[in-house]
Amino acid sequence: RSLSCFVAPGVGVELLVTLSGNFPTVYSKFSYDRPVVTFIGPYTAGTEGNVNLTITGKSLGNSPDDVMVEINKTPCVVTSLVIDEYLDEQTITCTVPPGTGGNLGIAISAGGQRASLLVRGEFSYSRPSISGVSSPTTNGGPVTLIGSDFGSDIDQVDGILIDQLVCSPWSITQTQLICILPPSLGSNATVGAGAA
Repeated sequence: RSLSCFVAPGVGVELLVTLSGNFPTVYSKFSYDRPVVTFIGPYTAGTEGNVNLTITGKSLGNSPDDVMVEINKTPCVVTSLVIDEYLDEQTITCTVPPGTGGNLGIAISAGGQRASLLVRGEFSYSRPSISGVSSPTTNGGPVTLIGSDFGSDIDQVDGILIDQLVCSPWSITQTQLICILPPSLGSNATVGAGAA
């Protein structure tokens, strides 16, 4: 004998199935199809984040609460999920968090199942760019770097070198980085900065 029923839309793995009636209760497990991602974009954003990341695929769920997206283990908050019944796929949108770094992993899951990625699963923030530097003195002290995409976490600054002297990070915003330089700096200095 067999019994058939229509399964409601959903997500999840090893969900409990209970069959009861005029017989001993029967228990079993059921899993929805594993999510599959067929499109991710864009792959880059400024370090301030706050741009939309679009992800399209199958078995991603029926509402934003069904799916979770992370960039380098930091949540990319899902704001919408649109179902295309004709193409049998879903498109989700999430808000990219602030951050720094390149080739960061994108992890997508629905109902506890990690999605299979059929496209590149890496994301990169823009590299820091320096457009101006305050003139340091031979006595050292604070130096201000003006530019873009410095990030907002001073612990993510890999290093700042001015004529091979380490300039220690002191404060940071997306467009300004202040570091403390030791004495003995010559003129016509070369400046370089990096962020994780």
